[in-house]
Amino acid sequence: MGIIDQLSSKTGDRTEVSNIKAAIRCLENPELLTCISEMLTGSDEKLAADCAEVMTKVAEEKPALIAPYAGELIKLLQHKHTKARWEAIHALSLIVEHVKEDIKQILTLIKNIISTDKSTIARDFAVDIAANYAKCGKEEAEIAFPILKEALYVWEGKHAGHALNGMIYANGLLDGYRDELLQIGHDFSSNSRGVVQKAAKKLIMTCMTR
Repeated sequence: MGIIDQLSSKTGDRTEVSNIKAAIRCLENPELLTCISEMLTGSDEKLAADCAEVMTKVAEEKPALIAPYAGELIKLLQHKHTKARWEAIHALSLIVEHVKEDIKQILTLIKNIISTDKSTIARDFAVDIAANYAKCGKEEAEIAFPILKEALYVWEGKHAGHALNGMIYANGLLDGYRDELLQIGHDFSSNSRGVVQKAAKKLIMTCMTR
């Protein structure tokens, strides 16, 4: 069976199982990713979403395999099909360190997604893109920090945990931000959400041990 014919929307599978199986085939034979990438920007929205999900599943295991297809994934960032959009954002979040120059060019768009996208999942992964970009080096951390700081508060703080994780990554690379980061950690250390509390306390610890 051809790799495209195996995908969920082609087989009538309403779960991710078929796409996971396709991703396993791609991991075993990376040349199949070319076929997957060609369908990312096609007119079939469900198929585009399937292909983006395959890209994500492969990136979770071997992100370098997906790096050559960053351009195709970027084209989906404003796709009207929600799953196609957030799967593309997710895949990109996993390959940031391999395509940091591509990511640098779309950070304004990423910031806009964080602020305006109606999908919570899409916004979460967009924050993860900024967070993982902050890990790439001092310059990247400086660029990402304002985006992460804004992400703390948008949408009533729904993405604070993801933003705090990015600040933890950036802390070891940023100079002159210790007091501000420490204050942010304290501000969120009593947050009602446990995952946010945990990230805030970890940020405080990293600030104290620098």
